[in-house]
Amino acid sequence: MDKVGHFSLDGRLFYIYEVPLKVFEKAEEIGAEGDIARFAELLEVHYKDHRETAFYAKLLGMRPRNLNGIIKMTFGKRVYGVVMDRMMMEAEFLLLETDMALKLVAYELGFSELSYFSTYFKRVSGMSPGEYREKKRAGA
Repeated sequence: MDKVGHFSLDGRLFYIYEVPLKVFEKAEEIGAEGDIARFAELLEVHYKDHRETAFYAKLLGMRPRNLNGIIKMTFGKRVYGVVMDRMMMEAEFLLLETDMALKLVAYELGFSELSYFSTYFKRVSGMSPGEYREKKRAGA
């Protein structure tokens, strides 16, 4: 995940993706900057409950293939990847900034089972959620 800056919203720290100037210019050329902004708004509202490209495409009034193309051109990955990156940022926040039980963190992020969350988190971060919390809080 490329991070270039951050902003605070309701006391939470969020990172924004680095969008290369050429990509942004291309999005402007094809009129996609509005679609990207609307997608970002929808993502913040729905990422915990909806990871499917079709869901976001329907709300934006476009085909899933078209949305994936615009998002991939901008972020270098498809809608699902961006949604999961956003979910992962929230997982990291909840693990480090709260004392929520791991099972509650998983549920809060839309995982039906702790094992599904743990497997995904470990695949992405290289350590289990519990290990991540422990090591990051210890300053490792």
